[in-house]
Amino acid sequence: MQPSPALQVAEWISFRHTALQPLRDSQLAVLNAALAGRTFVAGGARPSLADLVLYAAVAPAAVAFPVAQHGHFCNLLRWYDLLHHTADSQQLFPAAAFQRPRY
Repeated sequence: MQPSPALQVAEWISFRHTALQPLRDSQLAVLNAALAGRTFVAGGARPSLADLVLYAAVAPAAVAFPVAQHGHFCNLLRWYDLLHHTADSQQLFPAAAFQRPRY
């Protein structure tokens, strides 16, 4: 049984405050894996408070990933790019530079 959206939001905000200080590849990999089958961290069709909190927290890492890590963190970068272009209308955080797949 899937936890409620409110519980998922609370869990991800807790994750941000406990596991993402400081930012480590191993913890970013947890977020990357969680995003493999989701558009947003707590599910749903819109970003939640958890997405926004995590977006701000991972911004320094997302924009600084070396090219060699882009494939390793592809879900995180896809999610970061989506939030950057939809939820961050003021562009408070820098864009992540990475090769987008061609279709």
